[in-house]
Amino acid sequence: MANAEMCLQLAPRHCTACHGFHLSAIMRRATLPIDQRIGDFAEFQAATSQVLAQARSTSNPVRVIIGGTTDTGLYAGLLNAAVTVGGPGFARSLDVTIIDRCQTPLEICNSYARENDLHLTTIRADMAEFQPDAPVGLILMHGVLSFIPLTKRLSFLRHLGAWLTPDGRVISSTQMGHRRGTTEREARVDQALQNLKTVLADSTGMDRTESELLERQLKEGMLARSQHANLFNTEEDAIKFYENADLTVVSFTCIETGKRTIHGLERRYTQRGLAVCSRS
Repeated sequence: MANAEMCLQLAPRHCTACHGFHLSAIMRRATLPIDQRIGDFAEFQAATSQVLAQARSTSNPVRVIIGGTTDTGLYAGLLNAAVTVGGPGFARSLDVTIIDRCQTPLEICNSYARENDLHLTTIRADMAEFQPDAPVGLILMHGVLSFIPLTKRLSFLRHLGAWLTPDGRVISSTQMGHRRGTTEREARVDQALQNLKTVLADSTGMDRTESELLERQLKEGMLARSQHANLFNTEEDAIKFYENADLTVVSFTCIETGKRTIHGLERRYTQRGLAVCSRS
């Protein structure tokens, strides 16, 4: 619940930038262990481990950019993958930067890094306008493409691909398959609201007006998230998209996530597409 409690203090000031997305997503995940926060956690971490194992032999330190994040999940997953590959020392050697347009997840990740004596750089920026000061060995994105307007997705991905070292990789996970119905969506909102009320009950110094503002932000974030369109209809569509963005698809995995539940509810989409790409 640590992420949720910290989010409670940050969201009123910062989550206007993301229209309540981080507040709603963090409250949905408030009581979940890290490996259940995203539907393809095991596959995403395995892909990260494989890329880190290759990068470890060619660059030191390995420069990693996490493009957009909800909470500490992707960062902790990256560190766990690095420990699997080369132990705690290798994990600590990673040169990690997290970029997001909202300050809420950046503050949460900074707190996690301080608590664990880790070096972390966080930058509040739009990735479409950001330029790193040196090439990057690994870019991690989970669900980010859903937030990019359709007409700008190719140019956005080309922009990111140009950041890579010659042997660098982009790992991108996107929703696919069929969308769940309105009954599931309403149940997700109710679950997030219940978690929010639980955290509010344990907090001090939050008056009724502030609590009501948080509830409105949460509902706004859940609504915006539910309106994300399906990016790809088929695996072939997805691979073609990445190739049109001047990337080479090293591997692509279509993962059946529909039956992997969160708080007993099926996830919003039946599949996720996990792409590992290099520069063409």
